[in-house]
Amino acid sequence: MKKRCTPVPLVLGNRFLNNKLGAVLSASYNNNDYGSDDMEATWAKDDAGNTWVEEAEVRTYNVQRIRRSGSLALDYQFNARNVIFANAMYNWRDDRENRFRLRYKDIEPAYDANGNITGYTGTVTRETKGGIENNRNKGRRLEDQRVQNYSLRGEHLLGSKVNMDWAAAFSTAKEDRPNERYVEYELEDQPLTLDLANPRFPMASAPGAANADYSLNAISENHDFTRENELGLKLNFRVPLSMVPGQKGRLRFGARLRLKDKKRENNYFEYEPLNELPAFGSAATSFAINSRYEPGAKYDNRGAFIRKEYLGSLKLNDGTLFEQKDEPKEYRLLTLRQKKPSPPVTCVSTRT
Repeated sequence: MKKRCTPVPLVLGNRFLNNKLGAVLSASYNNNDYGSDDMEATWAKDDAGNTWVEEAEVRTYNVQRIRRSGSLALDYQFNARNVIFANAMYNWRDDRENRFRLRYKDIEPAYDANGNITGYTGTVTRETKGGIENNRNKGRRLEDQRVQNYSLRGEHLLGSKVNMDWAAAFSTAKEDRPNERYVEYELEDQPLTLDLANPRFPMASAPGAANADYSLNAISENHDFTRENELGLKLNFRVPLSMVPGQKGRLRFGARLRLKDKKRENNYFEYEPLNELPAFGSAATSFAINSRYEPGAKYDNRGAFIRKEYLGSLKLNDGTLFEQKDEPKEYRLLTLRQKKPSPPVTCVSTRT
């Protein structure tokens, strides 16, 4: 994939008002298109010592990542006894992703009378990950992350001996993933071929499968939103205090307050079409990925997947076209997936 990178940095700074006011402004913009390829496999072993791949995935990721950031730092010195500081920071990251996953799962060997493996059968699935077709998602899974931080603090000398410092800070962060969509077609009980000559790069294939043999397994859409706010306040005093004759000391005391709240809203719906959708092999809804695959040329022919444009244009909320079903169990699964380790990775490569 061709890489598009447009970084735009900006830094300005100076002092004003007879050097009483200092200011530094910085901003940046970065827009990248890139992708990654990876092959993952899980192995199994029977009592006779035969090993085979019981699950294999070949994935392609296409990603656009846009970063925007800005910050402002100010300080103002009223006099030698009083100075204040102000800081502001804003970061905004958009991550748009499509994933095309070819998966061979539930692979079981067949044996002859002598216990030798003669072949394999399993389920083949082809899944497209995307999002609704609009100006924000653009047919891709959108991950919108925004972080803001604002702070104000001061340092003061009260009288001739008492030092006081204070600070107030507010930060907020949120992540929004609207209209994230998945569509998966599958083919069950399919004879499979496993090439295990190189254990680091195992290869599964279904040579007898045709696009017309695949049937719709699932269409889903979810919306995940998380927001977190934090407010911090502090006030400190420092006064002279000598506990040992002839030695200088200071006593420091103060108070600190921290308030924090977090909000999370997730939903997950599966959709059943009320009318028959176009066949998986239709040229209008599928395409082949045949570009050079980083883990190896033998993975190049990954076959057909539903187009992101087709997935994004489905009118899932139209009750005359789709029946919507809420799946609360997926809310728990989404949390468990974040904690569950990934399956063993055979090969992961990136491309730009």
